[in-house]
Amino acid sequence: LWQRVQERTPQAGEDPTRQRRVLLAGFSALRDSPALVGKYVGGMYTARAVPGAGNAPAFVPVEPARQREALQFLATGLFAADSFRFKPEFLASLTPDYREWERAGLVSIPSSVLQLQSAALDRLMSPGTASRLLDLPLYVSEKERQGLISLNEVYGTLQGAIWSELKQGGAIDRLRRNLQREHLRRVQALLVKVTVPLPADAQSLLRANATTLRDELRLALSRKRWDAESRAHLQESLAVLDQALAAAMIRS
Repeated sequence: LWQRVQERTPQAGEDPTRQRRVLLAGFSALRDSPALVGKYVGGMYTARAVPGAGNAPAFVPVEPARQREALQFLATGLFAADSFRFKPEFLASLTPDYREWERAGLVSIPSSVLQLQSAALDRLMSPGTASRLLDLPLYVSEKERQGLISLNEVYGTLQGAIWSELKQGGAIDRLRRNLQREHLRRVQALLVKVTVPLPADAQSLLRANATTLRDELRLALSRKRWDAESRAHLQESLAVLDQALAAAMIRS
C-alpha cells in the first residue's frame, strides 16, 4: 500500500488529502498486529473439552516454529526502521486537511511507528508472557521440551534485534533510538519499579540480559565511532542501565 502510493502520481481533481489518508490507513491496518502476532509467543491453543468425547486436551502450546515465526516477524519487521522508510518528497506532499483541526499539522512518522513498537514491547515483555513461557514445559512431554522456545530466547532475540547497531558503529537513526529508549525503559521498570512482579526466574534472566547489554554498550562506546546524537544516546543508555542494575542488585 505504502509503496504504491509513493510511486503513484496524483491526478488533477483528486481529493488533495488522499495520500495522507492512505499513509494513515496503513498505520491503522498495522495497529492490531502487536496483539495478533504477539499472542503466539508463549501462546496456548484452547479447546472446549467435553467429558466422554475423547481425550483431546483443553490446552496445547502453540508449535515452537510458529512461536519463533511470530517473534521474528516482530523483531525483524515491526522493530526495523527500514519497514517505515518514506520518500522525503512524499512526506512533503502530504496535504493537511484544513477542515479538521487535529489534521492540520505534519504527520509524525516517529510517533506513529513508536506507538506500534511500544504495543509489541508491552506484549512481549509483560509478566504474563514471561509466566506462560516459563510454564510451557509443564504441558509437553519430556521429549518435546528440547525444541521449545524459552523466555531467555525471547529476551535475547528482542535485545539483539533492537540493539543491532552496537556491532556496526556509525549512526543510529531517530526511529531506532526511540525504540531502544522504550526497550530500556521497560527493562528499567521491570528491574526497579515493578508494579506487577516478574516471576523470579524471569527477573534473573532479564538481569542477565541487561548485564550483557551494559557490557556491549561499554564496548561499543570505546571501540566504535559514532555521530554526536548516537554517542550521546548510547552514553545516556549506559548510565540508565548502570543505575537500574545497581538498584536491582541493592534491592535483591
